[in-house]
Amino acid sequence: MKIAPILTLTATITSRVQTGAVDVFGDPTWSTTTTSGVRCELQARQRTESTDGLSELTDTTFESWFEPGTIIDADDQVAIAGSTYDVIGTPWVARNPRTGNTEFVHCWLRKTS
Repeated sequence: MKIAPILTLTATITSRVQTGAVDVFGDPTWSTTTTSGVRCELQARQRTESTDGLSELTDTTFESWFEPGTIIDADDQVAIAGSTYDVIGTPWVARNPRTGNTEFVHCWLRKTS
């Protein structure tokens, strides 16, 4: 099934590659490239809230679909409609077994606040 015609949102994908040693705080250093205008769809799948008595943390998992040919990986970040999400795991390139064509790219995204 070709889903590209029904993808109504647009995303900006920031591809991140660890390029060097960790900084003084133990965080990795990254090199980034950005791709804008990628057509997609986003749907919330699970959310949790927790509190430690001082603050509240929300953690939401989203299912997302991107147009064929989208390059996205586990270390990337995705911005959609003003919110930024982290990619969870390796995205799946969905291939039509009959035609061999890529139909869409599927991945899970996470937002915490």
